[in-house]
Amino acid sequence: MPQAGPAPMDEARPTARAGIAFGEVVAAALLGFAETTFFFLVPEVLVTFIAMQGRLRAALLAAVAAMVGGVLGGWMLFAWGATASPKVITAYLDVIPGVSRDMVGEALAALRLQGAGALFTVPLADIPDKVLAALAGQAGMQPGTFLPAFAAALLLRFAAAAVLAYALAALLRRFFPGLRPAWLWGAVWAFVYGLWMAFLPN
Repeated sequence: MPQAGPAPMDEARPTARAGIAFGEVVAAALLGFAETTFFFLVPEVLVTFIAMQGRLRAALLAAVAAMVGGVLGGWMLFAWGATASPKVITAYLDVIPGVSRDMVGEALAALRLQGAGALFTVPLADIPDKVLAALAGQAGMQPGTFLPAFAAALLLRFAAAAVLAYALAALLRRFFPGLRPAWLWGAVWAFVYGLWMAFLPN
């Protein structure tokens, strides 16, 4: 009875592209932590790169890792900001690239008016999450309110980026099979950060 030969490489490891590497998890968590404390590179850069490889599950896992890191960083800023003086908080935020004093005032006003809802709406106005985390305590928000809302807002943001990137890559493969999704990923993020650097508020 003839024996089946070895399976082709892409069939022998059917989950290779679906899984996520440990390094990707660590990188996503570190980016999440850094972005909610000081750094300007958002975790979506990594999450969308994974998604555009056709690895939606891995991208969503990276989104969760980025959320965990982001919540840790946000919690640190929240705890510090709840006891620090407004002048010290403003001075810290003022030296972060991409953050202006106008953003600080707008974020604080939104937190006082909307409460936890501001954690979902204010970033849509291009005000970084780190600003909200540092000011939430000053606005009177309690840890039990801040942490779950902050986690939900981050996860929604990262997961939405993963799904959108995955869908765009799928459309690209279907209608433009000769164009690799990595080119679109690079072009989009080069454009985004090019605009960001051109219009830095401070």
